[in-house]
Amino acid sequence: MKRASLLTLALAAGLVGHGEARAADLGIARPPMPPVLEEYGSGWYLRGDIGWTGYAGVSADYVTAGVPNSGYFTSTKLEDSWFAGAGMGYRFGWFRADITADYRFQSQFTGATVGNVYTGEETNWSVLVNGYVDLGTWSGITPYIGGGLGGAYHGTSKWRDGWDNAFADGSNWDFAWAVMAGFAVQVSPHALIDIGYRYVDLGKPESGLDVATGADRIRLDNVTAHELRAGVRYMID
Repeated sequence: MKRASLLTLALAAGLVGHGEARAADLGIARPPMPPVLEEYGSGWYLRGDIGWTGYAGVSADYVTAGVPNSGYFTSTKLEDSWFAGAGMGYRFGWFRADITADYRFQSQFTGATVGNVYTGEETNWSVLVNGYVDLGTWSGITPYIGGGLGGAYHGTSKWRDGWDNAFADGSNWDFAWAVMAGFAVQVSPHALIDIGYRYVDLGKPESGLDVATGADRIRLDNVTAHELRAGVRYMID
């Protein structure tokens, strides 16, 4: 029995060797081994973004001794602006988290009342902690949704009315939040182009006090914006 088993193994080995030799004689190559997928980066990434900020639904109050007069302005407008930002984050598979800081360039405020017009300039920073869910990848394109919480720092300057009554420069922090959606395109093993939309609520910026009265100020309410964003995410080794 043992001798028969050895004979069978020898015949099988001979047939395999003969088949490989015949394939080599006929010029038939072995199928290539599947490529080894390399995992780039440690999960950490840097990001940079630029884009357009379109302010929407901005209203204003004239505040006297801390009491707002919400019916004072008949119309208000905060001009659209541009922004630039940067951040750092970490990818946990299909979930990502990052912290971002964005600066929105100077925007002109105009508010009309019955018989008067107020103007001023406003800039702001926002710092948000964000979370994102990647929804899958198709042909190198990964759509995502996300949200963020944080704060906004506002600076106001050159605020005055049509009678040349001036307000002091102002600054204040307020709560900010955002929701976003977009997609990323893999352009190299380490880099992705990120295109997205973000709706952001930046809180309520305030002017300084009226220089003449020392008691009045202007406060903007509902400073929300639609933003179109384009940026780069770079995975760190």
